[in-house]
Amino acid sequence: MKIYSLSLKKSYIYITIILINIILWQFSKKNYLLFHSIVELFAIITAGAIFVIGVNSYKILKDKFLLKLGILYSMVAVIDILHTLSYKGMGVFPGATANLPTQLWILGRMVETIGLFLINIKKNIFKLFSVIIYASGIFGIMAIFFGVFPDAFIEGRGLTPFKIFSEYIIVFILLITIYLIGKQSIPQKVKKYYIYALIFTISAELSFTLYVDVYGFFNMLGHLFRFISYFILLDLTLDILNTFINDLREKKKNIFNGLIHNLKSPTTIIKLNTEMLLKKLKDVEEKKAYLENILTAVNQINTLIYDLLQYNSLCKNIKKEKIDYDKFMEIIHNYKIIAKNKNIDFIIEIEKNIEFYSYYNYIDLIISNLLNNAFKYTEKGHVFLAIKRTNSYLIIKVADTGIGINPEIKDKIFEPFIRGEKPGTGIGLTVVSFLIKKMDGDLQVYSKKGKGTIFEIKIPIKK
Repeated sequence: MKIYSLSLKKSYIYITIILINIILWQFSKKNYLLFHSIVELFAIITAGAIFVIGVNSYKILKDKFLLKLGILYSMVAVIDILHTLSYKGMGVFPGATANLPTQLWILGRMVETIGLFLINIKKNIFKLFSVIIYASGIFGIMAIFFGVFPDAFIEGRGLTPFKIFSEYIIVFILLITIYLIGKQSIPQKVKKYYIYALIFTISAELSFTLYVDVYGFFNMLGHLFRFISYFILLDLTLDILNTFINDLREKKKNIFNGLIHNLKSPTTIIKLNTEMLLKKLKDVEEKKAYLENILTAVNQINTLIYDLLQYNSLCKNIKKEKIDYDKFMEIIHNYKIIAKNKNIDFIIEIEKNIEFYSYYNYIDLIISNLLNNAFKYTEKGHVFLAIKRTNSYLIIKVADTGIGINPEIKDKIFEPFIRGEKPGTGIGLTVVSFLIKKMDGDLQVYSKKGKGTIFEIKIPIKK
């Protein structure tokens, strides 16, 4: 079910934009300061909304694109607030000329452009991204108010070469960004509207290279293009959020449908075997066979119920706690018994002095699910578990000499109900993947059919 309340219907977007721009154009002729304030206020509110959406959606979706977009536009919003308050006629900064808002404008567009470019580089630079955005914004503002930022507008003469050249550099970087977006494997609709937003931003920047009066026609035209760009950007952000929410709903629906479907089979076996026991109690061997079938079915139900409870608990808020060597030994205690019963070597390498704070319940589920899989698919040889800490990361490695992963399903093993060659529910690795993403970790899988499988996990931690 689509959440139409979250996203503006595309069929009305163009009509709405045209009508609003006509109204704003009329405002600009009657009261330019009011026109400018309305456009900038809309841009500031939009930037704030993107920040709120990005930060809050990350807690659930763990999507860094929206989070980085939110971080970027939080800084842009701060600069644009100062730009709006310093505009000619506002009177907030006594003695300030038209140079101040123009400097703040160009700073805001520089930060915005650099941010959009970095977001579309396929590298994991999240922490560096945040530092670059906030540092460039804060130091840029300080440079302007301390008088070391180059002049952008001179009364009676108009725009300075620095301002015009900066606008062209911004346009050039935006064109590169459009090229990068075009190469990304993102939904075509998202790509299209993302590019539309940047095209109108480029149009705005080009308009802002032509005006000589901050109340003039090209300044007004640039602000109208800016309004359209932010209108599309807001709708795009809501669309992306809408897609994520619908995807989560679909996954939840599939999981519960799968659980219900899988519960039908063992309950039917219990019913039929119980009926057979009541009707045909002839000899001990026959009784034993029926009872074994019932026991198998009961075990399947128990596993399904455990998986359901496990999956249902993933979104609950839990607190970090101290984790050390003894905690890990508690997790693996039962697996030593399993290894002994299966006559498999269980090789354990855990740092004796390991100690840190993290989500113990999550780490327990990750290790347990990986070891469950390792022992399930290994009939001879060994299962290997290594846990160590390097700098600010917890490194977990689980390897086995089992049957390996079928190449046909290797790319799908983290999807719900994808099973290997042994019986099970197929939820374990889904839980592992979900939890690692929830903790901003990284997961790598190496497997060779008939040789075994290796899972390597890297989770950020603190002392």
